[in-house]
Amino acid sequence: MSEQDLAAAKRDAEAARARLLGTAYELQGRLAPRNLAENAIEALRDKSQAAAEGAANVVRRRPLAATAAVAGLLALVAFKPIAMLVGRLRNKGTNGENT
Repeated sequence: MSEQDLAAAKRDAEAARARLLGTAYELQGRLAPRNLAENAIEALRDKSQAAAEGAANVVRRRPLAATAAVAGLLALVAFKPIAMLVGRLRNKGTNGENT
């Protein structure tokens, strides 16, 4: 191997080392906890916005079905508190009639 070949190989090795370090620094920046959190928040914001737009489109196309779905979901979630309230009102009415 000649002196020129050796010098060219050293230059190539230095260039490769510089590219590798640049890539390593770039990855380090991308994988920083703050950047990961910001990227996750941005992705979540985009997904939730798309879901909200989709839900709004469904409500515009079928308002009665959407209303029924919301009412059904509310009934599932609030069944026990509503049943307790009705029971209290029923007992209160029964107690009032006996006096």
